Amino acid sequence: MGYDSMGKPVEGSWLQLYSTAVGGLAGSGKSWTATFLAVQAALFGSRIVLLDPHAADSESLAARLAPMHTRFVCEVASEPAQMRAAVELVTSELARRKSGRHGEPWLFIADEFSALQRGELAEPLSALVEGLGQEGRKLGMYAMVCGQVWSATRAGGTELRDSLASAYVHRLRPAQARMLTGMGTDELPADLLQLPAGSAYLLDTAGDLRRVTIPQMCPADVARVAQLLDSPAPSVAPSTNRPLGFRPARPEGAMEAPLSSHQDAGNWTPEEAQILAALKAGKTPGEVAAELAGTSGGRKYREASRRIADLISRALGKGGQL
Repeated sequence: MGYDSMGKPVEGSWLQLYSTAVGGLAGSGKSWTATFLAVQAALFGSRIVLLDPHAADSESLAARLAPMHTRFVCEVASEPAQMRAAVELVTSELARRKSGRHGEPWLFIADEFSALQRGELAEPLSALVEGLGQEGRKLGMYAMVCGQVWSATRAGGTELRDSLASAYVHRLRPAQARMLTGMGTDELPADLLQLPAGSAYLLDTAGDLRRVTIPQMCPADVARVAQLLDSPAPSVAPSTNRPLGFRPARPEGAMEAPLSSHQDAGNWTPEEAQILAALKAGKTPGEVAAELAGTSGGRKYREASRRIADLISRALGKGGQL
């Protein structure tokens, strides 16, 4: 989870994080932390859904994690419609698992979370993060939200903040650190605004606060992780010793994960992944088309049906199973 002042690793499991927030001013190292946690999660079985409105930027989180595209549930969502579809996809998967279904662990990441709280996505995004924070850990689903501004209006309110069980606090103004952590002024470290890039205070699920240093994940590091992920026999610890606390992909005899978890899943748009998940869950193409079109007949319904038929053909062509 980072390194202490002596350079020794601070080890734990995802049970010390659950769903977590990463806060800090620009240039403080938020993306280092998000990348550091995401690559470890991927190595130990997690699939990733990423919202990143700045995905086109070469320094964005999407660009940093690009080599690991085979571990993505769907393409990175950067446009409003894509992000809404991705939120709906994760929301439906959470509901599916609450009904007793199983699947691989999922890590939902929302970068620039503070900015996303200003638009139409704010309400469904906040509801999803609250749901993952309150129920996801029991179902193998976790959230990581990253942002620069943490106030009542930009952090989704105290209910959302309280559903995030841990936080990485990089260089940040004390007033916003209070909102992010729920801690009082006298409990916060005095050097928050002096933290160098890559240093943060980690508040874990037990309420312990410690200073950690996050290693800078360079492109070669992420490429190495991608190589391990794509290897027929990755050199990682056995499933009985998972550092991040993720559960095995599914119990013996459990239902197969949704089609969106196949190797080419990162090539599906969020909406396509959502459609495939609905089909995998047992809905007919006609039912899905009606949901997309908002009607069971007419031009919109026929167009949706054609899109679904084309998607099914493409999925089967890639070796998918419906």
